[in-house]
Amino acid sequence: MNKGKILKDLELEGFSLIENFLTNQEIDISVTNIEKNIKDQNNKVYSVRNENTGGDKRLFAFENTCRISYELKHNSLINEIANKYCKDKLKSYFILAGKVSFKKNENTNSGGDWHKDSDEKQIKAMVYLNDVGHDNGPLLFITDSKLKEPKRRKNELTFESIIHFFKHGSFYPPRYSSSVINEYLTENNFSVKKLTAKKGTLILFDSSYIHRGDNIKKGHRYSLTSYYHKDNIKTEKSILKKYGQRFIR
Repeated sequence: MNKGKILKDLELEGFSLIENFLTNQEIDISVTNIEKNIKDQNNKVYSVRNENTGGDKRLFAFENTCRISYELKHNSLINEIANKYCKDKLKSYFILAGKVSFKKNENTNSGGDWHKDSDEKQIKAMVYLNDVGHDNGPLLFITDSKLKEPKRRKNELTFESIIHFFKHGSFYPPRYSSSVINEYLTENNFSVKKLTAKKGTLILFDSSYIHRGDNIKKGHRYSLTSYYHKDNIKTEKSILKKYGQRFIR
């Protein structure tokens, strides 16, 4: 990996694509493990539908059962890039394995409607485990979303959000309706980048940009995603409190 180029890409566009990050053998091992754990640990499969989309299958802390994911979580170069880009001490707290499948008469994707994961710089490292074209639910990314903020969904000052703030020190991450984003794109002449790529491609991206997974139109999309957050005890406790019960063993 060319660290300088990746950091330049992140600063200019908010994402960088690194091809052939995983070998075909590593991809096969990962997909086999995903399918095995969906079957064997079905009680740990997390899937939710809201905003008229979502419904992907998620396995949290996949590094506990897959060597490839463990190596992704502890990749020192990705960690170095994340720290330098965010100008903070970060680490990966878990790997999320995901499977999105096409279902007739349903809008299915990864992550729901348009959103940011944070208002501050935040790095994710996602690897596609199959070829992802325009129909396979690729990551959609609005590079210009740093220039102007669209109207957010009215969910940040609800009772649940206030409880979330006192428990986790933050409100729910910003989310946006599709209709608002469509108007936002048209009014500002912004465009959506559709991040299609071959299997084994690593996508490093700043999840404080507005993004979403496209609704899948055929087949499946398998992926591994490494989640980076601040490396301190307070953050670790918050992550474990929020996601720990979902971790597979």
